[in-house]
Amino acid sequence: MDRLRICGIYAGIIFFVAAIALIFSFSAAADQNVPAITIDSDYEVYPDRMQVHVSKEVVFKNTDASTSYRRGYYDRMYSHIPDGAENIQIYGAKGDLVYHGPGHDEPFYTIEFPERVWYGNHYSFNIEYDLVIESLISDSIMAFNVDERGDDVEVCIKVPDAFDVYFDPGIYEMDEVDGYYIFNSRPENEWTRAHAFEIYGNSSRESISRNVKLSQGDLQVTVNHYSGEEQWALGMLRIAEMTLPILENITGIPYPADYDITITQASKADTSGYGGMNRGADGICLLHSEGYDILIHELAHYWTRDHGFEHVWLDEGYADLYTYLVLERIDPEYAEKRKERFFSQYENLKCCYDFPLADWDVPDNLDQRNYTETEFGYKKAFVTVYNLYNDYGLEHMMNLHSGLLIPVS
Repeated sequence: MDRLRICGIYAGIIFFVAAIALIFSFSAAADQNVPAITIDSDYEVYPDRMQVHVSKEVVFKNTDASTSYRRGYYDRMYSHIPDGAENIQIYGAKGDLVYHGPGHDEPFYTIEFPERVWYGNHYSFNIEYDLVIESLISDSIMAFNVDERGDDVEVCIKVPDAFDVYFDPGIYEMDEVDGYYIFNSRPENEWTRAHAFEIYGNSSRESISRNVKLSQGDLQVTVNHYSGEEQWALGMLRIAEMTLPILENITGIPYPADYDITITQASKADTSGYGGMNRGADGICLLHSEGYDILIHELAHYWTRDHGFEHVWLDEGYADLYTYLVLERIDPEYAEKRKERFFSQYENLKCCYDFPLADWDVPDNLDQRNYTETEFGYKKAFVTVYNLYNDYGLEHMMNLHSGLLIPVS
């Protein structure tokens, strides 16, 4: 190879490396020099019309230092407006603004300003639209998403107090004013994802019952459900019928309680944000959107509480182990997938949330502030108890659970 060609190759490599460095330098600078967007959003809810009217005051401030000294300006902004929004209006102090989108290559709306926004200046405008409230269960449970994007976002939601509401206390604070519930977002909240807001009507529930044959005689299981949810109720009744005899079999313990079982199709307000909740003699509240594995877990708690465990992690870990063992018999493929998912979630979260299980407790309400840490606790409890089951076998664990498990951290 001649000298000229070698020099040309070296020059090409140097140019390529320099270009890559320039790209990374520009990207880093761009991340540090971006406009600031402040959004003040009001959501007025009309449950009778199945509609939410959204009004936003937006302030776009040019804080991009690369545009200082009149080196550049902004004359447009990209904004997220939820799918399905109707009656969209975007306007400033001098009238309507031009906007377009979204398209295949443009997931956001493009809003054009009628003036140039130079460095240090700002432009204010308004966005209004209507959202359709989704009916999850007839007129009993309705929901819509609050989806905001911005550097500084404040949200206020107004709901007539004739309706019950589930809200995440980690995101909102609630007041009652003149016949309305007013929910104001907490200032520390970061709007990184959409949050579901559920509203509950006043429709009555219906019931179906069936006797389940167990070792000590018949047990009546009743499922309370919303009108129109008979198939859901029959499905959960069938799962209970299969699960209860299996729990007796795998534990070697007859159904330990002295009362019948009631399962109630519930909202997040009833379950305090959890998928389900076992309230002993008052029955099981099961979130309307959860699957049958959650019902099995809650049924298993009738046995775990009879064990008299000293620590919460044993109670929850055994309940999930029993859930796995029941699923192995009625849906082995799902049992394995669920187990693998729990192990994977445990491995993914332990670097950030690991703690001694003896110190773990479940919060009264599950919300954004404690969700991930609580999920990790459940997964670590299951992984620990499953590994003990794998090493010792269930019969040995049942005989020695108190002395064997307490020292584990």
